[in-house]
Amino acid sequence: LWYDKGEPLVLRSIRELRHFQNATYPNTALGVGPEQRDYAEAELAQALLTVLIITLELVAACIASLLVYATFMGLRRKSRERRQEDFRSRWQDLIYAWMAGDKLTLPRLSPGERGWLLLLLIEMNSIVRGESAQALREIGRECGMPEFVMGLLASHIRWRRGLGIRGAATLQLAEAVPVLERLIRTGSAQTALFASTALVQIDAQRGFAALEPLIWRLDWSTERIAALIRSANAPALHLVSTLLDTAPPHRLKQVVRLIELLGERTLLPALRARLADSGNTILRAAILHALNKLGDVSDRETVLGRSEEH
Repeated sequence: LWYDKGEPLVLRSIRELRHFQNATYPNTALGVGPEQRDYAEAELAQALLTVLIITLELVAACIASLLVYATFMGLRRKSRERRQEDFRSRWQDLIYAWMAGDKLTLPRLSPGERGWLLLLLIEMNSIVRGESAQALREIGRECGMPEFVMGLLASHIRWRRGLGIRGAATLQLAEAVPVLERLIRTGSAQTALFASTALVQIDAQRGFAALEPLIWRLDWSTERIAALIRSANAPALHLVSTLLDTAPPHRLKQVVRLIELLGERTLLPALRARLADSGNTILRAAILHALNKLGDVSDRETVLGRSEEH
């Protein structure tokens, strides 16, 4: 589309056609005649046709380039998937050997393989417990995963930070606790939830302490809170008892439901006392539901008696 002088073809064609009369017929005093107009229109049509042809050639070249790029990216993705599958197969055998007590030599990781290993450790940690989970943590430390995870936690990219949070929980990184506490205080509701879940798995008491002031502010569902507390694999009696004592009146029903979901029978006397003192019909219904599920025969008789009253 460019001449040697660097002027676009379309602009140059228009400029030349504007000055067609002066340039081609300098001695014409009465304007351009029919023959000159026909000639000018033919020249304009030729110029526009040339522009159209060049444009179509450029479009065809762009389409061809996109097809080549798409093919290249598809081949690259398939190659990466094959390499990742080979990596997964090799490392699964090594991990199972470590779980069985046979600590084979671990190969050196390339920078691109660290993320693959972390994802594999996170996945396997969700289905194992005890000594097998401990073997996963040992493998992670042997391969330098703590440093990698701490780098992910410091990232401003959301998905990398989320992967770092999950990795810290999987590897039980005590060095990640201050970072997780900061994310709980300053992060979004979703980030705070993930960080809280990781923190209670690493250090249940510090996790519960950080979680307590957030439960009402972030307005999480009762089921989500119960799942988070269960993930700690630690007694949550103190936390739930504190919530029962400090919850605002409109949140008491949620605390009763939480006690029911967690099966905290130790708090049944407190629920019975609330039932006797409360004048809130909705709260009494929630307490009766919890007593019917967790309580003894006398509690069920109380529930039956209250039902007959209504």
